[in-house]
Amino acid sequence: MIIATKKETFRILKENNLIAKKGYGQNFLINYDTIKKITSGLNIKGETLVIEIGPGLGALTQELLNISNKVIAIEIDKNMVEVLKQNLDMNKLEIINEDFLKVDLNKLIDDNKEYREVIIVSNLPYYITSDILEKIISTGNEKITKIVAMMQKEVGKKFIKKEDKIESFLKVLIDNYCDAKVITHVSKNDFEPRPNVDSIVLEFNLVKDLYNLDMSYFDILKDCLKNRRKSIINTLPYDKEYVLEKFVKMDVKPTVRIEELTILEFKNILEELSK
Repeated sequence: MIIATKKETFRILKENNLIAKKGYGQNFLINYDTIKKITSGLNIKGETLVIEIGPGLGALTQELLNISNKVIAIEIDKNMVEVLKQNLDMNKLEIINEDFLKVDLNKLIDDNKEYREVIIVSNLPYYITSDILEKIISTGNEKITKIVAMMQKEVGKKFIKKEDKIESFLKVLIDNYCDAKVITHVSKNDFEPRPNVDSIVLEFNLVKDLYNLDMSYFDILKDCLKNRRKSIINTLPYDKEYVLEKFVKMDVKPTVRIEELTILEFKNILEELSK
């Protein structure tokens, strides 16, 4: 029985005396066509480990099990864990009942070292979309080749938009490490309960390090973004007089703020300061 239908979703919820929990951002997908669109381009091979974040009732998990050798589903809600065990083939499924943000992703991948590639798939709770994507991309594990994630439409549109200036820490991660594209748009009517906004499914291919950014770049970037209203001269971990001297040499105005710079401009400033 296909889980991603309104009838089957209602049946599972009723039989298990469950309701969607707003605190976990639970909205269950009831359109199987969307499931097919999400999975059709994953290019899963025998050596591919699939990690799903927030499987819920298992609508997407069910299809992932049909096309892969192993799926690790990370689910924070213990009630959903019991539902998954009841309705899915456990031979290829491992369930971890934990908050994904607390999971040691590198250790999880190392524990499954027989798999040479990792693809992460998720219908992301809207309130922690950025935190989850930031965690995955900043992990820097070379086995992670792709993230396919459903999220709020307006949020997703920002991630694929080409920006000249630094907007957020996550956007810098995406622009530097990912090729992002739209897989499909999803109507709010395709969920139960129905959310207030439409969704979008994005594919992030982790295939590059476009600007060759090191960890010191990201550490300083975070500090500057925390104080984005200040000029960066008041945030950079260098003597102000020294910074001013370098700014004159580079023709950078002393009042410049982080959001006025591009990724490459900020990199050039840091490289000049570190000389």
